[in-house]
Amino acid sequence: MTVSFQTLVQVALLGTERQSPPEISAGPTSLGQLQQQAVSPNREQTLLSLAALTGVHERIGSVPPSEAKPAVELAPAENAARATDHAAGFLHRLLNGDFSSIAQDLIIEWLRLAERSNQLVPPQLLPMLLDAGAEKSELRESFGRTIGERGSWLSKLNGRWHYVHQAVAADESKWETGELAERVGLLAQLRRTNPDRARELVFSTWKDEPPDERAAIIQKFEIGLSSADEDFLEQTLVDKRKEVRGTAATLLARIPGSRYVKRLIARAEPLIKFTPGGSSLLKKAKPARIELELPAADDKSLRADVLDAKPPKGIGEKVWIIIQILQLVPLQTWTDKWSTAPEAIVGANSDFKNELLRGWTWAAVSQKNAAWANAVFPHALASKDERVPALLEALNPDAAERHLEDLFEVKSEERRQLQASLLSNLVHPWSAAFSRKVLDWLRKITALESFDWQTRNQLVRFVPRLAPEMLRETMADWPVDSKGWEFWKSGVDDLISAAQFRDEMIRAIDKRI
Repeated sequence: MTVSFQTLVQVALLGTERQSPPEISAGPTSLGQLQQQAVSPNREQTLLSLAALTGVHERIGSVPPSEAKPAVELAPAENAARATDHAAGFLHRLLNGDFSSIAQDLIIEWLRLAERSNQLVPPQLLPMLLDAGAEKSELRESFGRTIGERGSWLSKLNGRWHYVHQAVAADESKWETGELAERVGLLAQLRRTNPDRARELVFSTWKDEPPDERAAIIQKFEIGLSSADEDFLEQTLVDKRKEVRGTAATLLARIPGSRYVKRLIARAEPLIKFTPGGSSLLKKAKPARIELELPAADDKSLRADVLDAKPPKGIGEKVWIIIQILQLVPLQTWTDKWSTAPEAIVGANSDFKNELLRGWTWAAVSQKNAAWANAVFPHALASKDERVPALLEALNPDAAERHLEDLFEVKSEERRQLQASLLSNLVHPWSAAFSRKVLDWLRKITALESFDWQTRNQLVRFVPRLAPEMLRETMADWPVDSKGWEFWKSGVDDLISAAQFRDEMIRAIDKRI
């Protein structure tokens, strides 16, 4: 008799010391004869030989699967021309990891330029690009028409790429059973598509949520924020968790005409008095002034509406309440009330000038108010306010460039690090004039002896921001004979290589060569 492969597996699981391989008797089949020849005095050798023979026999003797699958439809014809092999080569290098610190920026630029000139990503690069988009949503948002009909067709054949052609239906069961990351992801998805349903889910479990999870959950209300969220956010103003209260207050302050905003304005207006400056032909101009009346110490309702009643070290409790009110009150309140530009308000004299500036700086950041950000930026920079980088994001590009141009005088190592850090936060495409000033500044600092590793390693990150017409200017006029060149050389080499790559990429796409 012959023995099956499954029987031999059972023997192996038990071990040959506990169970011998089955006895084999010669039979009319070739398998039985071969198995009998494999028997030897050594149990382990016998088992392995039988397994090899029997396994091969059963595999070659099996019937192939006959499951019928529908034929895959061919991809539709394209309506646009694909990018040239030369242009595609740049995208291929970026997707393969070249210039990794700025690759995402350059891929997005490649896609934007290709779409502008009605060119498609070549078919052989679509899987790599779709994989990259699955990892980084910023990339997929730049696909536009560049993936063409073939990219849309291809995405339907791989579940990982379904984001291209359809939004995955929200799995609400994750709200009850998922980990925090899954629950927050579901909430973010629903806030974009069905904010009312998202709010219902949160409200249904809010009382039972752990403090840490409440803080993470409420942050997602920033997505799709509207007056419909006001009642729920009002309830969370008294939450035990400080982070929850602070987020709720910030969100309520962004809802125009909310009850919370009206309360803050009603409480703030009597406490702050602005007197405009005056001028006369006979007298010296009188500067504007702001008088501040501190709130009553026992105003419990006022304390309940601020972000954090406990002040940081060095700031009085009453002043801290005023700072937080200023942070939350819509900035237009003051310009409308006093019929005065932000610069005049910020420049007014006051016994509490630093405190007023602190509150209005935070407000300019959270409200993304460009006019107020422009007014407070010099003061924030002079005081080394930690929100200076965030202020840059709130500024209009022209204003941001003007402010940073004033920093291009090299004075100290510390100042150079600040300049480089702020330039890294200036993420809009730079004008040609500003790009030239940045390059001139870089040539000055790379002539100096230094151990500023951070700035040296950041140089390549400036390349995606430079104006395209300035890229070729990066290749000349560096201080190669200066004392500091040996230190800076590697960082400048990286900058030049990336600039040359970007310049050639742009020309290849625009000229279709």
